[in-house]
Amino acid sequence: MDLGYDYCLKFVVIGEACSGKTSFVSRICNNDFRTSYEPTIGVEFNSMLTKYKDYILKIQFWDTAGDKCFAPIVKTYYKNVAGIYLVLDLTCRNSVRKLQYWFKEINENKSENVEFKLFVIGNKCLSKKRLVSKEEIEDILKPRNIDYVEVSALNNENVLEVNDKMIEHIFNNFDVDNHRGIRSAKQEIIKLREKNNENENEKDRFCCCIC
Repeated sequence: MDLGYDYCLKFVVIGEACSGKTSFVSRICNNDFRTSYEPTIGVEFNSMLTKYKDYILKIQFWDTAGDKCFAPIVKTYYKNVAGIYLVLDLTCRNSVRKLQYWFKEINENKSENVEFKLFVIGNKCLSKKRLVSKEEIEDILKPRNIDYVEVSALNNENVLEVNDKMIEHIFNNFDVDNHRGIRSAKQEIIKLREKNNENENEKDRFCCCIC
């Protein structure tokens, strides 16, 4: 039995509407960029396979809506994650003003005793309409000791690199075999075999009862 991967990691992508969350995920998973804007309704799911050292990894991306009307739905997706991407729009000052709101959302809805890696992503870093400097955001994040990386989903600038950094941090710092945001293929196969054995035993008991 082969699931096609060694570990499956759950990432959630959050941030204000129009910040480029879906474009960021689409660039990582499909090397694609959407030229037209379509707002995310609730939560969209995407995944990709990648390699880290000798492991094949399946990365699940839960791309959440930025509109506040979907907040009650989005709250549940902070649970049991290995990584969180908080995406900012560097062409919009309001995106930066709302940082404290997103930190509050994370703290209030995260799972207890489940560590995760948070990256703040400054998207649209190459845009001529850029309004927010790197230094300004780093000054905000420095007291919290949060990593900040600038990317351009449009130009495919630094997108894959930050995902590699996320994966590297997780494998260097987390117990990947005992983490609720990470599934080990070996453990999944054992569970499937145990379930199949239980089903077989149920069939045997049923057969004995009717004989």
